[in-house]
Amino acid sequence: LASRTMQEGVLVDFKPHEIANTVWAFATLNVYHSDLMASIAERVLQEGVLAVFRSQDVANTVWAFARLGVHDPKLMAATAVRMLQEGALVHLTPHAIANTVWAFATLGVRDLSLMAAVAARTLEKG
Repeated sequence: LASRTMQEGVLVDFKPHEIANTVWAFATLNVYHSDLMASIAERVLQEGVLAVFRSQDVANTVWAFARLGVHDPKLMAATAVRMLQEGALVHLTPHAIANTVWAFATLGVRDLSLMAAVAARTLEKG
């Protein structure tokens, strides 16, 4: 599966949900494939790709990277920026928020702006 995903022209056609599901599946099975993770990080960081990820897809992606111990500083910084966009945290379930915070903590990524926004979101009613 990893080899097929990394073939030229395959990953570029993946929708955000498909990217998130792929890394989630590998992480859930505890299967680490360094080239696949690097390819996915590279794809997510391409201009405009992360912008169309739903908040849940971002949360699942960072959880998967953390679960496998893959620390990509550029990816984590970009996902923090994406999660700070207006309305992004509103659409996350408490479980997804917890997974996102866990991922940042597990990888030792300190993004005070994101953590402040998460704290504010968890204190909101509704």
